[in-house]
Amino acid sequence: MFKMEISKSMEPNNTNINTDITSVDMEANTSMKKQDVHYALHWKMFLASGVALIGAVGMGMVIGFTAPALPKMIIPSSPVILTEDQGTWFASLMAVGALVGGLTAGPVSEILGRKKALILMNIPFILGWLLIVLANGISMLYVGRLLTGICTGMVSVTAPMYVVEISTPNIRGMLGTSFQVFVTIGILAAMTLGVYLSWTWLAVTSAILQATAMVSMIPIPESPSWLMNRGRKEEAVQAIYFFQGKRGVDAEKQCEEIIKNVESDQTGRIALSDFKQEHYWKPALLSIGLMFFQQLSGINAILFYTVEIFREAGSSLDESLSTILVAVVMVLFTILGSFLVDRAGRRILLLISGVGTATSLFCLGLSSGVLVHKIESFETRFGWIPLVCLLVYISTFAVGFGPLPWFMTAEMVPQRARSIVNGIVVCFNWTFVFMVTKTFDIFLHGLNQHGTYWLFAAMCALSCLFTLFLLPETKGKSLEQIQKYFLGIKGTIPTSSSQIELIE
Repeated sequence: MFKMEISKSMEPNNTNINTDITSVDMEANTSMKKQDVHYALHWKMFLASGVALIGAVGMGMVIGFTAPALPKMIIPSSPVILTEDQGTWFASLMAVGALVGGLTAGPVSEILGRKKALILMNIPFILGWLLIVLANGISMLYVGRLLTGICTGMVSVTAPMYVVEISTPNIRGMLGTSFQVFVTIGILAAMTLGVYLSWTWLAVTSAILQATAMVSMIPIPESPSWLMNRGRKEEAVQAIYFFQGKRGVDAEKQCEEIIKNVESDQTGRIALSDFKQEHYWKPALLSIGLMFFQQLSGINAILFYTVEIFREAGSSLDESLSTILVAVVMVLFTILGSFLVDRAGRRILLLISGVGTATSLFCLGLSSGVLVHKIESFETRFGWIPLVCLLVYISTFAVGFGPLPWFMTAEMVPQRARSIVNGIVVCFNWTFVFMVTKTFDIFLHGLNQHGTYWLFAAMCALSCLFTLFLLPETKGKSLEQIQKYFLGIKGTIPTSSSQIELIE
């Protein structure tokens, strides 16, 4: 296991902080060993997480919808025919809606609870898909896409928050990163079904999925943290026993820890003045930074326009099959990342992701530049290169910058501010999505394909510096211990001077 230890070059008054962080790690390790004994008894925790993450599959369906749908929306037989500009707006409106959804999800999940928010958001989700199915003009398509985008933003805030809050430290990394696993499953489903179904029937399938998500969540308990924050201790105890079982579980003690954390973090609504405190603004800024580099890697632009990318690159492979293969690789490597996150740690996976995406995008730009200049025989002999580059890009993105920003945002932010900050951070994320997807076509015309890919590659390279110099390792710590970690840092976040120590 990796442990982050603050460098001895820090100020003298931080000596006790090092001791506190080390003791926190030891407590977490001891706790993890105890919980490993009852790992198999936590199947209900996995079940509840899976049900909550059906919405993440729906989010993936929204993201993956345009890749197979847009090419079919420009042909004469389409019920609604889109121009190229209308197509870019249709793709990008999801991000606009998600921005709104991200802002509203925090207050809604804080007032109603994580569970009720996950249930009720499916109503506009279903309505949005039905508007797309029944659309007889561009306006209905836009409104439907906007509604599904709003619900996508709500899911991206509420689902990771719920899963993180019901998880124990030893499996929180795996369950937390499962959000992105389910998103990629939804993307794969949309891209695969889109090959065989019309875009209207693909929308019908998505509406049925959201109805399933709404019904399945009804019998699942609320988050114990939210219940304790509302003074509902008996319900919180029962929820803990539901998720973790009763064998070897001290629900009363866990509730006491939640109460202590709430009391030490003050009570009441979060105010703007509270963000003068480091343990609020530092996690928030780090989370925004993670979302920035996630989206400036170009992932959503590439997913939205996968078919067009293969067509423009002159790949000799079938466009639809290549798209499905890209989605399959994304699912497999996201699953791999979810298993590695509690073993390798967050930082090492983010570094692998940054280096891999930067390298693959640089090579994709090189191959695109060659294809643009139509060097004789290159296209027929090496038309597979764009696919290989995209597969490397997708796989390395999927193990790090795909799942970890969503998970680490819910993990690092204090309980009192979690709903609000998560909403703000997700709002930034979808703002970045809109910027990238709407300007992608402009970049392609202005910088050509190779220039656009090199721009994204440069951002991926910068993400490595962000990870190395600013981001702390949170592996193995409970949510309460992570907050203690940020509270203990007096003006310094671990940087490259920090040591990464291997513990047996």
